[in-house]
Parts: sequence; structure tokens; C-alpha cells
Amino acid sequence: AIAAALTRTAGVVLLPALFLYWLVNRRYRWATYLFFAGSLTVGVWLAWTFLAPEPEFRRLYVADLGLAGRRESRLQLLQNTLVHLPDRTRHMVTVVIPFVLALPVIGDTIVDNVLWMLVTVSIGVTGVILLVRRWQIAAFVLVFYAALLFVWRYALERFASPLVPFLLVALALGADWLTRRFTPRWRGALMGTLVALLAFGALRVNVLRAEKNLGCDRGNLVDDSGCWDSYARAYLQAALWVRDSTPATALFFVNKERGFYMHSQRKTINQDRALQEDSLSLAAYLRARGAEYTVAAQVGVRSDKHNVLLASACRDFVVLKQFPRLTAVLRLRNADDPPDDGRACRVLSPYRGRTREPE
Repeated sequence: AIAAALTRTAGVVLLPALFLYWLVNRRYRWATYLFFAGSLTVGVWLAWTFLAPEPEFRRLYVADLGLAGRRESRLQLLQNTLVHLPDRTRHMVTVVIPFVLALPVIGDTIVDNVLWMLVTVSIGVTGVILLVRRWQIAAFVLVFYAALLFVWRYALERFASPLVPFLLVALALGADWLTRRFTPRWRGALMGTLVALLAFGALRVNVLRAEKNLGCDRGNLVDDSGCWDSYARAYLQAALWVRDSTPATALFFVNKERGFYMHSQRKTINQDRALQEDSLSLAAYLRARGAEYTVAAQVGVRSDKHNVLLASACRDFVVLKQFPRLTAVLRLRNADDPPDDGRACRVLSPYRGRTREPE
């Protein structure tokens, strides 16, 4: 279970939770084993992320936490956490938890949202208190993981998905205790209603996801609109063209490097570091890294910055191939290329000050 949890970095919260559980229950020998085993494995790995150079360019999670670098940055993390605590709490209660629990709501209304917030908060807090008494390890994991979400830079709903089993158990315990205490006559009906609503919400979401997945023709990912949106399909077309039309040794500067490599079989450079360059230094930096190729596409969280940078340095590139949704494959201009006819600048001009349009 520990190894499975550690497939994602956030799973490290299981180690302090288990360590605290064994300490509370006076299982000191097992706590000692865990401390040394964790220090020699996970501890060494985490120490490297703290000491690694340029963690923000390597996309290390320690950079997202703000714990790498000077002491002032760590104090800033504490200050920012405290300042944004009310907003993060509101976001967790009103957006993240309802999303991961798939609570059934009625569109364009607020009454049901308020009711669900009152129900989940009151029942959930009661359930967590009961978890501490009845299932300590689950309570500790829930508390440590929730604490991590409060200090993390990004409050994305998918980050809270591992909490779903613990949240459901907490809701069940809380609802059972409250109905026994205050409405014993209606306990069965209220518990049944809660379980039915939670099951209905989860079933509805999963059915929609299944329909979407079944509607995708995986043998025709490029043309089937049921698989991805038009921006992703255009990027996939570009990646497949790169695979078939560029040298196997070609090095690229692109968005979503991992997905691009999977479909194009071409290596990429660190996008984060390259985005620190400006229009005057980008071409020289790419040549120094051996990256002669790039792709402009409206895919990826850094696509706007990536595309604007390419547009500002457009005279240093030639267009090799265009695709839908302003997607294009480009190459750095060589000395033996024809004189610049302005085509690259025309192709990239829509990206100047532009963000992705909705579907």
C-alpha cells in the first residue's frame, strides 16, 4: 500500500501519517523501522529535490511549494498560506469536495449548493472526529493530505481524488452518529437518502465519462472529434507529421513535451528554461542546445507564453508545415535558406497578445 501511494509525490503524506499512528499507539519499534527506512529511501529522494539546481525549471514539486532556495522564500510560503487560507478553505468546500464527490446539483441554482455545503461540512467534521476514535490511520492520512492541499500552489480538483474513499467513510460515520443522536426515528430514511444521492451523483458522472470514452474511435484519433478537442487533434497531427518528416535526431522546443515525444518519437528540451529567453536571445539559445525545431500550438498550460515568444522571434524561423487551429511546425532559419519572405511572421502573428479561443 505504501509503495502504491508513493507512485505520486503527494503519497509521501502516508509516511508521517503511519509514523504518527504507530507513535500514538506506542508501537515504537515499528515507528523506528519506518523512520530509518523512509529516511534512506524517500528521505534521500526528497533531499535531492530540495538541493537540486533550478528546481523551477525541472518542474520539481518542491518549487511549487516554494521550499527551495533562500530562507525568505520559505517564510513567504508560510505567509502566503495564512493569507490565502480563507479563500483556499472556501474553494475546497464549495468547489473541490463537491466535484470529487460528484454531488448531484441542479444547474443555475444556488440553494442546493448551499444545502450540500452545510451537509458535507457538518457531517464531514463529525465523521473526521469519529475517524480519529475508530480508524486512526485513515483520519491521519486524511488530515495530512488535506493539509498538503492547503499549502499547494494549485488547487485542482483532481489532486483531491485520493481523498474520496476517506471522505465517503467520514460522511457515513458522521451521518450515522448524527441521525442516531438527533433523529433516531428517521435514521434509516436519512441514511438511505444520503447514500442514494451520493451513488446517483457518482453513477451519473461515470456514465457520462464512459459514454465519452466509448465514443472515441482509438483507431482514428486524429479525425474523430469524440476523442479530443480540435486543438489537441491538430497538435497530434503535427506530432505525427514530425515523426514521418523530420530527422530521427531532431530536437524540439514544444509544449507538453512528454505527450509530444510519445507520438512524434522526437526528443525535446526543457520548455521552462527556454521560456526565460526573449525574442533576441531565443534563437541563439535554441542553437546552443541543438534544438532546431519548434511547434506553435494552443495546447498546454504554457502555450500562451510559448506562442507569444515564438511570434516575437518569428524572423528567426521558417514554416515547415501548417495545421488547423493555428498549429505549425517551424525550424530555425539557416544560412542557406531563401531570404525571409515574412511567412513565419504571418503564420505566428495571431499569437501576439492572443489566448486560446473556446471550442
